[in-house]
Amino acid sequence: MQAERFGARLAVLLIHSFGGHADDKSREDYQRFAEAMTCNPAFNAIVPVGRPTRVPLLIGWITDVPARAEAIARAL
Repeated sequence: MQAERFGARLAVLLIHSFGGHADDKSREDYQRFAEAMTCNPAFNAIVPVGRPTRVPLLIGWITDVPARAEAIARAL
Protein backbone atom coordinates (compact mmCIF):
# COMPACT_ATOMS: atom_id res chain seq x y z
CA MET A 1 0.00 0.00 0.00
CA GLN A 2 1.40 3.38 -0.99
CA ALA A 3 0.29 5.06 2.24
CA GLU A 4 2.49 2.70 4.22
CA ARG A 5 5.38 3.15 1.81
CA PHE A 6 5.29 6.93 2.28
CA GLY A 7 4.77 6.78 6.04
CA ALA A 8 1.22 8.16 5.95
CA ARG A 9 -0.91 7.72 9.04
CA LEU A 10 -4.14 7.59 7.01
CA ALA A 11 -5.12 6.50 3.48
CA VAL A 12 -8.09 7.67 1.40
CA LEU A 13 -9.54 5.94 -1.65
CA LEU A 14 -11.74 8.58 -3.27
CA ILE A 15 -13.59 8.03 -6.52
CA HIS A 16 -14.58 11.32 -8.16
CA SER A 17 -17.28 10.47 -10.68
CA PHE A 18 -18.15 12.75 -13.60
CA GLY A 19 -19.92 10.20 -15.80
CA GLY A 20 -23.49 10.11 -14.51
CA HIS A 21 -25.20 6.90 -15.63
CA ALA A 22 -22.09 5.95 -17.61
CA ASP A 23 -20.48 5.19 -14.23
CA ASP A 24 -23.19 2.75 -13.09
CA LYS A 25 -20.96 -0.32 -13.58
CA SER A 26 -18.10 1.35 -11.70
CA ARG A 27 -20.51 2.33 -8.91
CA GLU A 28 -21.50 -1.35 -8.58
CA ASP A 29 -17.82 -2.32 -8.39
CA TYR A 30 -17.29 0.30 -5.67
CA GLN A 31 -20.26 -1.06 -3.71
CA ARG A 32 -18.83 -4.59 -3.87
CA PHE A 33 -15.40 -3.32 -2.76
CA ALA A 34 -16.95 -1.44 0.18
CA GLU A 35 -18.86 -4.54 1.22
CA ALA A 36 -15.66 -6.63 0.98
CA MET A 37 -14.00 -4.07 3.27
CA THR A 38 -16.94 -4.49 5.68
CA CYS A 39 -18.38 -1.00 5.45
CA ASN A 40 -21.45 0.57 3.92
CA PRO A 41 -20.66 2.16 0.56
CA ALA A 42 -20.76 5.92 1.04
CA PHE A 43 -21.87 8.25 -1.73
CA ASN A 44 -20.92 11.92 -1.48
CA ALA A 45 -19.22 11.08 1.80
CA ILE A 46 -16.05 9.42 3.09
CA VAL A 47 -16.24 6.57 5.63
CA PRO A 48 -13.72 4.34 7.41
CA VAL A 49 -13.57 0.72 6.33
CA GLY A 50 -14.46 -1.89 8.93
CA ARG A 51 -11.76 -4.36 7.93
CA PRO A 52 -8.36 -3.95 9.63
CA THR A 53 -5.65 -2.45 7.42
CA ARG A 54 -2.04 -1.57 8.24
CA VAL A 55 -2.82 2.10 7.62
CA PRO A 56 -6.36 3.23 8.50
CA LEU A 57 -8.35 3.45 5.26
CA LEU A 58 -11.24 5.73 4.37
CA ILE A 59 -13.24 5.29 1.17
CA GLY A 60 -15.81 7.37 -0.65
CA TRP A 61 -17.55 8.09 -3.93
CA ILE A 62 -18.13 11.72 -4.92
CA THR A 63 -20.41 12.62 -7.84
CA ASP A 64 -19.92 15.87 -9.73
CA VAL A 65 -20.47 17.45 -13.12
CA PRO A 66 -17.55 18.14 -15.47
CA ALA A 67 -16.24 21.70 -15.55
CA ARG A 68 -17.36 23.79 -18.49
CA ALA A 69 -14.75 24.78 -21.06
CA GLU A 70 -15.00 28.44 -20.00
CA ALA A 71 -14.19 27.59 -16.38
CA ILE A 72 -11.21 25.49 -17.43
CA ALA A 73 -9.92 28.30 -19.66
CA ARG A 74 -10.18 30.80 -16.78
CA ALA A 75 -8.27 28.44 -14.48
CA LEU A 76 -5.39 28.20 -16.92
